[in-house]
Amino acid sequence: MNLLTIWDSVSLVGIHYDLPEHVNRKIILGNRISALAGLLVFILSFLYLDFVPQFLTNLLGSILCFLFILFNYLGKVKFSRIFFTLSVPIFLVIGSSFAPESVKPGLKLAMLSEITVPLVLFGITEKKWMIIGIIYTVACFGIFDFVHFGADVSPDRDYPMHDPLVAQYLGGLISFSVFIATYIYFQKLNLEAENKLKELLHCSNRQRDEIAKQKKQLEIHNRELNIRALSAQMNPHFLYNSLNSIQHFLTVNDKTSSLIYLSKFGKLIRQFIDYSDKGMIPLADELKLLNYYLELESLRFASMFRYKLEVENDLLLYNINVPLLLIQTHVENAILHGLLHKEEGDRQLNIFFSQEGEVMRCVIEDNGIGRKGSQRINRNKSTYHHSRGIDLSSQRLTLMYEDKGYENLIDIIDLYNGNHSIGTRVELRIPFESI
Repeated sequence: MNLLTIWDSVSLVGIHYDLPEHVNRKIILGNRISALAGLLVFILSFLYLDFVPQFLTNLLGSILCFLFILFNYLGKVKFSRIFFTLSVPIFLVIGSSFAPESVKPGLKLAMLSEITVPLVLFGITEKKWMIIGIIYTVACFGIFDFVHFGADVSPDRDYPMHDPLVAQYLGGLISFSVFIATYIYFQKLNLEAENKLKELLHCSNRQRDEIAKQKKQLEIHNRELNIRALSAQMNPHFLYNSLNSIQHFLTVNDKTSSLIYLSKFGKLIRQFIDYSDKGMIPLADELKLLNYYLELESLRFASMFRYKLEVENDLLLYNINVPLLLIQTHVENAILHGLLHKEEGDRQLNIFFSQEGEVMRCVIEDNGIGRKGSQRINRNKSTYHHSRGIDLSSQRLTLMYEDKGYENLIDIIDLYNGNHSIGTRVELRIPFESI
């Protein structure tokens, strides 16, 4: 076992992981101070073999220092610190009375260093005992010159350490060294605390960023789930109306129209199934689905309305992704609630696609009876059912683009000629995603 291993073993006597970190740190420091002081005093005691009072005093002082380690070993960690803080100063006072007068000034200077003991063994975390220790040490320093138990006996031969000048220099050196060591120790504690605080702050910031990132991912995931949920609500709505059309043809026994409708419906369903698991599809495919739908509705209602689908020439149909069946919902609403309720005159539906920067603009305009007229008719129906397609479409757009700063992506404008309603215009602005 080498000296370093012994030193580490002595330093760790009495520490326990259940104790607070600052207490364990004080125990380690106390063990090191008492071990060094006890060993130094023990060695010095043999310089006074010819001067028995001084020899016995130093030997007793050495034992006193090692008692600190013994009490720690027995688990009396707080008692050991209190014992060391209170016993050492009074022992120095009593022991100095047996020392030659020539060395007392040096001993008094050395005793100044005792003021650091309560500071390092208790510190601000145990403020009460630190203050008691400081007051007690100052009091012992004050009575140093007034305590005298032994006779002023000088050794038979001269000792260098009994030289007044040597004693004063040695006492001053000890006191100064202890103060410097204490200062370095507290600076080390401050640096450790500062580094730990920086590390905790860094960990806190990293955890905060990680939480914010996870929160953002959860928000995106929830938004995608909500979008899919809204799409799932829109899809059955569309399929239900298509099946109603087939039922209509079968009811009137129009087999030819039924077969044509079923053929077109089959193509539409095939396209729809291909894209049903996707929230976004190329604009070209959305237009294909829209064309199928318009053909089916035109067939279903015996060409009661005309429609025109226009696309701006420079619009890149295969480079722009749009939400699946979003436009179809508004087209369906224009046909069922605007055009088919019109009693006279032609029924026209115009759909126009264009690009404005990074936004695709879609205008759906009909010359039907308008929203107020449609609401009035629907309220008078006993089987009136409020269509949620427009509400779902608006919610869907909001969820998809709210994090990108886009607002008011749908405008529904009532068209009038004087006080007479002449139709409705729906303007959709869809921020597109390039493929």
